[in-house]
Amino acid sequence: MSFSNYLEQKVLNDNLVNATVYLALFTSAPGEDGTGTEVSGGGYSRQPITFGAPTDDGAGSMQTSNSAAVEFPIASADWGIITHMGLYDAETGGNLLDFGSLNSTANIQENNQFLINVGDYTVKIN
Repeated sequence: MSFSNYLEQKVLNDNLVNATVYLALFTSAPGEDGTGTEVSGGGYSRQPITFGAPTDDGAGSMQTSNSAAVEFPIASADWGIITHMGLYDAETGGNLLDFGSLNSTANIQENNQFLINVGDYTVKIN
């Protein structure tokens, strides 16, 4: 069984494009059950992330990417080595919606800032 493009687009719109979601940073891999080590302390907080209209990726899947840059606060203490990111439906607590590993890790030390450029976080449903 496979989702139709209509349903894929609807899922992305209902849960990301037309919803308030937050980007979280992890120093260990999150699991399907929401486990993993999220950054804490040192001025860290999840940041709101916005997504653009879903598009067809040309291979039978619908996808959406962040439509604005995401800037985390400047770290007031070391955050550690960021290995993964994830989306939550709440600024604190909440439910993990999506997660993945970074293409390259980032060691965020005091006075560093973690940034995500436009289009660098993509969610695809196939």
